[in-house]
Amino acid sequence: MPNKNYVNGRKFEYRARDQLLGQGHEVFRMAGSHSCADLISFHRGRTFFVQCKTDGKFPLKEKQKLYATAHKCGATPILAFRDGRGIAMREVEAC
Repeated sequence: MPNKNYVNGRKFEYRARDQLLGQGHEVFRMAGSHSCADLISFHRGRTFFVQCKTDGKFPLKEKQKLYATAHKCGATPILAFRDGRGIAMREVEAC
């Protein structure tokens, strides 16, 4: 049986995916890939690498890896986090 943190994280990824789908994005979940992005999204000719964090805490090394990888691929790095009962998303800036 998966641990509670894993289950909650997976549910959050699905909620973030569903929010992006509702905005017209094409979204792929990178399940079990151990990549820097949990979701890869395409919308209006743009690509987004999305890291999902239920608590909004984003360790510096992970942030740097997401930023570098996204920019190497021409994508925009995004952090999705819980904002009250909803999900907020913001672009990750260079660090």
